[in-house]
Amino acid sequence: MKRLLTLTFCLFTLVGFIKADNDKFIKTEKLPKKAIEFIKQHFPKDKISFVKIGTDLLQKSYKAVLANGASVEFDKKGEWEEIECKNTAVPNDIIPKEIRTQLSKKFPDAKVVKIERDSKGYDVELDNDMDLKYTNKFKLIEVDN
Repeated sequence: MKRLLTLTFCLFTLVGFIKADNDKFIKTEKLPKKAIEFIKQHFPKDKISFVKIGTDLLQKSYKAVLANGASVEFDKKGEWEEIECKNTAVPNDIIPKEIRTQLSKKFPDAKVVKIERDSKGYDVELDNDMDLKYTNKFKLIEVDN
């Protein structure tokens, strides 16, 4: 019986890894409504070039790539997780006020080109190649250059 359970578990794990990371192109309309509204609000002049949906075991994520080269990743609910702007800066109103205030004092000439957030906090990349990590309470905990 143990062998059968172990074999079944291994089989499901293998199938999960095979199915994981399956990115598929989808129509823009298939993005969660919240994600579409986010793009319209923060990138009003930019058109969406393409959208991909990714599945990792039990999670779904979306990636929208804009015509200006920026990309926005969303979770299954349409909440942004990562924003990367290759040719411009991340719009200021996306960056939490507390982080913006700290950046304006410590790095007044730098622009945010990438921001990620998760349950632990924020990861901010500046155009001067500095990476900054913040907690959920906006405390700077790491600087990497």
